[in-house]
Amino acid sequence: MTLDQHPNYDLMSVAGEIDMSNAPDLLDRARLSLHRSAAVVLDLSAIQFLDSAGIRLLDSIAKESDEVGKRFVVVGNPVVDRVIEVAGLEQVIDVVGSRSAAISAATDLR
Repeated sequence: MTLDQHPNYDLMSVAGEIDMSNAPDLLDRARLSLHRSAAVVLDLSAIQFLDSAGIRLLDSIAKESDEVGKRFVVVGNPVVDRVIEVAGLEQVIDVVGSRSAAISAATDLR
């Protein structure tokens, strides 16, 4: 996982897998970003596997971002998109197809 901090958002990039071995650490890092920055962009475009711990991670970040009034946007891919759809989270999590679209959505001052 890499973290790039910007003035208006934090960009977290994860590659490979999200499962019970790394989901707790990712959640801790996302929580820090939610309290530090106005928005969190989670780039999952390089994810190849996402299990139930990953689903809980995404759901938790989405709920916590709502609670603290921050934006949370995910860069998906076919694997991530399908898991989010099957889990019924497509109405809860803002998923876009590119990093630039995610940054635009996260920093949009609607």
